[in-house]
Amino acid sequence: MHRARVTAVGNTKAQAGGKWLNIIGNKAIAAGDFVWTDGRCVYGNISEGGAAAPVINTSEPYVPIFMKDGTHCLYHKGNLKTGWRDARHELMASHGSEVVFSDAYRVLDVSVGTSGEVQELKYERYSHRNGALGYWFKDYGGSIGAKLGIYFEWEPQEHYWLAETETAFEQMKYVQVLQEGAKQTAERALLELEKQAPSGEGESMTVLPEKECRITGGWYESEQDYCLFLEGNAQALYMSGRNLGIYDDRERCWQADFGTLYSLAVEYLLEMVATPKGITVLRGRHNNNGSWRLTYLPLDEEYGDPYHFVDSIKSTDLRLPDGFKVNMSRSNRERIEYMGYESDSYSYELKSPQGQKICDVDGYEPGQRMLACKLRPRTWLVAFDGKLYRVKNGEKELIEGDCYHCSTRLRPIKNYAKWMKGE
Repeated sequence: MHRARVTAVGNTKAQAGGKWLNIIGNKAIAAGDFVWTDGRCVYGNISEGGAAAPVINTSEPYVPIFMKDGTHCLYHKGNLKTGWRDARHELMASHGSEVVFSDAYRVLDVSVGTSGEVQELKYERYSHRNGALGYWFKDYGGSIGAKLGIYFEWEPQEHYWLAETETAFEQMKYVQVLQEGAKQTAERALLELEKQAPSGEGESMTVLPEKECRITGGWYESEQDYCLFLEGNAQALYMSGRNLGIYDDRERCWQADFGTLYSLAVEYLLEMVATPKGITVLRGRHNNNGSWRLTYLPLDEEYGDPYHFVDSIKSTDLRLPDGFKVNMSRSNRERIEYMGYESDSYSYELKSPQGQKICDVDGYEPGQRMLACKLRPRTWLVAFDGKLYRVKNGEKELIEGDCYHCSTRLRPIKNYAKWMKGE
């Protein structure tokens, strides 16, 4: 709460500090008056005796925090107080007086529905496989000669997983989003393969042995308010050779005259974010993968050729619960293509729902859980990487104690006494 001078007055709003603020109370406000404001409203009442009695609430909210060991904690004014230790749960969320828990396997987020019900975001994965690949050899004898080929063990198949358990198409909530993510990844794999494949070959074929997409993180409030972090994988395969053709005698196979078959495989990984507005591609990487199995291109290991980093965005806002955002910006523009995931490649900045900078966030990666709650003007409670911070004027102060928590929202609670007692 701070004082500001009114520069203009409307019917129910007053302008102060360059912003239009709602007028709360019954005191008449005029241009030139000094008023109390929290940055959103102007506060002031007139008592029956006629004396001005500004309504000022400077106390910080009470925010429930649920620890991994089941302890109910409460944040207030820089302190984390310990309450009742209850049963352990994977995740906890609160909204008003409602508190919900989740113990679902591979649950990524839990939130409170409009009727107080538990809403869970679970891990989902979709894949389209065109069979298992391998070399195939057959000697036809005589003038026909020997053929070398690449075979496929089965017809194309689609698979769906919910919380790591294979399930039916109808059980998937985000199958259309995942199919689109897989499609975009496959398109990039084919484009990269086209760049690398030899030109001028008379006989050649291209196929997509596998494409898939999975949810790696995110949150959900409603059909109009959610954010999913996706990772897509795809492989594109090029083949050329003399008398190249498809043969189907028990095995499905492309084959060419022995000594003429040439093949090239490109594997592509794409990081994306999906909201109700659609899918945004963040970044990706690819390599030439001779194993013909999706390896997910891990950063700490490289198979065969090194992976190549691909920029897709220079700056974008990643949505967080309750209107907060993380701005992701390319910071190291001089890196070579193998340095795309170095720690200085991107900078991350936490912003309020109104676009105000809260603080820089070192070590953040898209999909990690980050939460925030306003305490007072220019002061915030921030949760990241299992720790709690009090942020004032952009400076972070780590809240002492064992703060590894499993809260999925930071929201004030009124009945904090019941929360601390586990009621």
